[in-house]
Amino acid sequence: MRKADGIMPSDAKRQHPIVILQYTYRYLFLLLVPLWRGLLHIRTPQGLYQWVRGTWIDLTAIVLLLTLSLLAWFRSTYALTEQEFILCRGLFWRRLTAVPRRHVATLLVEQPFLLRPLQVVRLSIDTDAGGRRRADFRLMLHVRHTAEILEQQPDSTHLPRFVYRAKVYRMLLLSLLSSNSLSGILLLAITFQRAGYLLGQGFQNRLLGDIEAAAESVKVIPRTAALLAFILIGGWSVAAIGNLLRHAPFRVIRCAGSLTIRMGAITRREYACRLSAVSYVDMRQTLGSWLLRLRTVFIRCIGYGKAKNTLSVLIPFCRGSTAADELQRLVPECRPSAIHLRPAPHSLFRYCLFPLLGMVLLYPLSLGARALLPDWGELIGYLTFMAYMPCLWLLAVRVIDRYTAGVSRRKGVITLRYARLFTLHTVAVPEDKLVALRFRQSPFQRRGGRCTLLVYTYHESRQPHRVLNLPLEKAMELLAFPLQNAKDV
Repeated sequence: MRKADGIMPSDAKRQHPIVILQYTYRYLFLLLVPLWRGLLHIRTPQGLYQWVRGTWIDLTAIVLLLTLSLLAWFRSTYALTEQEFILCRGLFWRRLTAVPRRHVATLLVEQPFLLRPLQVVRLSIDTDAGGRRRADFRLMLHVRHTAEILEQQPDSTHLPRFVYRAKVYRMLLLSLLSSNSLSGILLLAITFQRAGYLLGQGFQNRLLGDIEAAAESVKVIPRTAALLAFILIGGWSVAAIGNLLRHAPFRVIRCAGSLTIRMGAITRREYACRLSAVSYVDMRQTLGSWLLRLRTVFIRCIGYGKAKNTLSVLIPFCRGSTAADELQRLVPECRPSAIHLRPAPHSLFRYCLFPLLGMVLLYPLSLGARALLPDWGELIGYLTFMAYMPCLWLLAVRVIDRYTAGVSRRKGVITLRYARLFTLHTVAVPEDKLVALRFRQSPFQRRGGRCTLLVYTYHESRQPHRVLNLPLEKAMELLAFPLQNAKDV
């Protein structure tokens, strides 16, 4: 992007007037004047009279707030040329920002449910220089103006080469297995609090009583543990429903040089991703999906999946062969290949070290907690048993990782297989998206000629891909050419 003083093109447009409401947030400090006056004067009848007499001060502050918001909207304009997106804004200090069209990685068009009757959409533009949390700039536009922008995108005139529609049960599986219980619990708590406010305290007390009675009816585990389990399951269910509404229905359209991804039932989202901006493809499996031979395909493209609580999914849960076929139609440039280089022999202990260490330490920690809190012994025993579950889960994932991990290189694409926490990854990275390769050795690895491979890719996130215990010489030989061209980080 470049920033400079200049004159906007003659066909410059303004955003939808509803953006005036957004600009008011910038000048809310003006409302401190009437708030401060009210706190000072309304304590006594005489003060209330003085406050009424000075109402013109409050009205002046409100009028000034609305005037500044209106001027900010009037002074903010945008234009679209054949080469650039141009945005000019600023009430007192003018700033002109131009984004070259060829560097736009993702265009996002959002249409929230409340804005749909007004035909208003949010347009977000992300480039390779964008941040991790926010787009380069956002616009509030009328639907017809957004359609003009999308029609003028590169390759938009070509007929779709392939259209993929995800089935409902696949989206349901994705929502169930990718939901965060904590966010669901927070939403459930807010909903419960508002229900008590609207329907009365009696309704809230009866609901709490029903939950406690259900927890007491479970005789297998302690009442507190059952209540905690109900809360977690309820939060997980709420989060899963939210995920389903955000991502279903789901459709992907492959054009000559772009991917158009449409999702959302309440807030409709349409992403236009430039294929050359895709950093890598990530095929993920949990322990359960590995046993069922199912996998989900994600892509890393700057700007895609950046919206809150959205996933950068490309193909939801499906069989491995089906995922490979659909990936070949959608993104053949990032097709993974069979693994050629696997971890060195006798490295199983290196993969299983941390889950085994956690299982060994849990027992003495449980004994110490029971000694300090003898009245809570039953609950501590249950929590200790539950803590062994993720350790066993992680141990199983690490064993699978030992016999499936590795690296390969074919036709300009590097394929990596590894596990991160409880998820198995198969990542296909084009060589031109590599930023750096690192071969790290611990003292124990140095003796056996092994290494840990760290692969950094061109993306907003700097978290590397990590493959453990590879033979050092063979790994360097396999990745010699990308290593010479990768940038240091």
